[in-house]
Amino acid sequence: MSPSTPTCTVAVAASIVLGSRVFVPARLYEQDKIVAIAERLGKTPGQVILRYPIQRGLITIPKSTNAGRIAQNIDLFDFELTDEDMATLASFENARGRACAFSNMKDHPLYPF
Repeated sequence: MSPSTPTCTVAVAASIVLGSRVFVPARLYEQDKIVAIAERLGKTPGQVILRYPIQRGLITIPKSTNAGRIAQNIDLFDFELTDEDMATLASFENARGRACAFSNMKDHPLYPF
């Protein structure tokens, strides 16, 4: 590619409402497997859930109006999830928690994004 060739980079962002029973009927932060990971790491379940897309290289934009959770949402970079943790968290994908399943994109090489 020559220096004059324009390039385009697309960044994927992740969004989830952790406490919503509308979008996530089975609250992720209450799931036993996620709670166990959080306890082992000395983190909250919300921090574990937010770390997952970050560790996958996705832009993650946490939102809260609660001062304590805002502080927790920033404290995501002093730990890493193991490969086993990542696999456990991946097992929850599309389990009634994705508002848009992108089922027409299943053949995309980066699915499930």
